[in-house]
Amino acid sequence: MKPRSALRLPYGRFATDRHQPAGIWVRATIVIEVTGVAHRKADATAFCAYVNRAEGRKDPYGLRLELDPGNSFDRNAIKIFGYAQGNEWHIGYVDAETAKDAAKDLVPGNIPIAAELYSIYVSGNEFIEIKYLLLAPKGYSQKTRIKRAQP
Repeated sequence: MKPRSALRLPYGRFATDRHQPAGIWVRATIVIEVTGVAHRKADATAFCAYVNRAEGRKDPYGLRLELDPGNSFDRNAIKIFGYAQGNEWHIGYVDAETAKDAAKDLVPGNIPIAAELYSIYVSGNEFIEIKYLLLAPKGYSQKTRIKRAQP
């Protein structure tokens, strides 16, 4: 991986190609923002630079989720990793509310979850916003899970 000084951080909105992991998935959430990106700025910056390059070359890139039950702040924590061009970075977490919802509805049943990168926005002052959709198999869409939860 190149040192940060060699990375060119693009500005504006990009990474809108909507790469999904292999398989048949449905949306399990609305578009949400990766939490904690500011605490992982170096990794997020590298991810953004590599995604911009991968997007221009039509190379695959995206997000990967990993449960983090040993997290001292939140036992429902879900790590978000970004990958592009053979590299992977821990860029943040699923927000606590969404992770709690997944822990209640999906994780106990060993229902797989994934993420679809929706977009990246980098401002002129290098503020980074990474948005995604949480995905689940058919039958576990957000709408279906809300209906099941109703009495």
